[in-house]
Amino acid sequence: TVRCWAKFTLPRPLPTLPSIRWVPQQHCWAWLSAQRPASSICLCGIRSAVTASAWIKFAELERGLDDLERARAVYELAVNQQLLDMPELVWKSYIDFEEEEGEYERARALYERLLEKTGHVKVWISYAHFEINVPDEEAEDDEEAPISEEAKRRARKVFERAEMNIKKRQASEERAALLAAWVSFEATHGNEKQKEDMKKRQPRRVKKRRMVEDGSYEEFSEWVFPEAGEEE
Repeated sequence: TVRCWAKFTLPRPLPTLPSIRWVPQQHCWAWLSAQRPASSICLCGIRSAVTASAWIKFAELERGLDDLERARAVYELAVNQQLLDMPELVWKSYIDFEEEEGEYERARALYERLLEKTGHVKVWISYAHFEINVPDEEAEDDEEAPISEEAKRRARKVFERAEMNIKKRQASEERAALLAAWVSFEATHGNEKQKEDMKKRQPRRVKKRRMVEDGSYEEFSEWVFPEAGEEE
């Protein structure tokens, strides 16, 4: 059965967002009409506060009603839930929402917030791809405009930050994945020197042997990163 959630209290860092109030189920759709108070949100139809897809659908509903601030408020509530089943889906939907609305600075801020929670390589790669797709102000209305050097510079800066972060954490697999994405980026957007430089920075996997507790040996592999001849 579909039910409404009782009154929610917004997190303290979000004082400007609308308040959340209880609305009986039989009045939910009336509440979502154009006459509903702008200061409140009804969490209708969310079966579980831990279900990411329910939060996303609710935000999309508010967006469909052309209320972007209310949609943002729902997303903010969602990303602040402690027990979401798949929080990465909510973050992706929130970022996509801001990007589709042309709110690129808001989308950047979301990426930065997400990276504070997780420095996963997939987030860094997605961030770099986002930057390459952000149009310059003079080219926003021209879908055929070529990718600018400024957009490429922003994307490379994200890749550079990502490698520093991942290298510091000694996450070899993530670093190798990042460099593979970076060389692919340069193959499309770089000049000949940039392409060659990235190819030279690609790691190689080497097999080694080590002794285990029973005195026998087992094989394992490590990434070797050529720029400093380091093994991780």
